[in-house]
This record gives sequence, structure tokens and C-alpha cells, in this order.
Amino acid sequence: MQLLIRILSTKFGLMALGAAVSLFTAVGIVSGQVVASAPDNLIAPVTGRESAIASVVELVWTTHLLAIGILLFAVGLLAPNPFRARIGTVGVVALLGSQIIAVILAGNYGYDGMSDSDPSLEGPIIFVCSIFTLIACLSKWNAR
Repeated sequence: MQLLIRILSTKFGLMALGAAVSLFTAVGIVSGQVVASAPDNLIAPVTGRESAIASVVELVWTTHLLAIGILLFAVGLLAPNPFRARIGTVGVVALLGSQIIAVILAGNYGYDGMSDSDPSLEGPIIFVCSIFTLIACLSKWNAR
């Protein structure tokens, strides 16, 4: 029971989610993997210019995620309850919502978001952490 309470802690959840998002995106940006794998995320063969555009879009998208991750970590670290739970809810919904909307809209233009050669666990890990953190924040909405 104590483990469940610890897992459903808004502070722990927001800091863990923020750290995971920040870590995965920072490693991808610094290592160059984000830019290198961008053309592979398009379904059709691409020209040099289309490859460059895909790389920029992927880099901007990943930088956006890095900013949200840092923000979630900071809210978890610095904000008091119930403010932490309320802002955390908004932050997690913004994270999930922005990614779901972006993937749906990008899919209309031939972007599948997954490199066939390199399936990763980052997406599922962040999604599961997001759901747990959202539950924690909603359950502590009125906490003192």
C-alpha cells in the first residue's frame, strides 16, 4: 500500500515523467538520432529537400517535448499541493494531447512516426508514466 501511495504521489509522478521525457529527448537531440531517423518516418521515398524538412520538423517536435519535460519536472519539484496536482493535470493533458493531435495530423501527410528499422520503447514508457501521473494528479486535485 505504501508503494502505491508513493507511486501515486504527484511530486514523484511529475518528476519521474519530466525526467523521462527530458532524458529521452535530450539524448535523441544530442546524439543526432532525431535528425538521422527523420526521413525514415516518412512512408514514401523522399528527396534531399524533403529529408531536410523532415529533419527540421522532427527536431522542433523533439525540442517541444524537451521543454514540456523540463516544465513537468519543475512543477513536480517546486509547486505545493493542490497547485502541483492541478498544474500537473494540465501539463500531462497538454503532453498527451499535443502528441496525439500531432501524430493524427502528421499521418494525413504520410508521416507514420515510427522507423521500421528501430522500434523503441520511449513512446510506451512515456505513455504509461503519463497515465500514472495523470491519475495521481487527478486523485490529489483537492489535497492539502
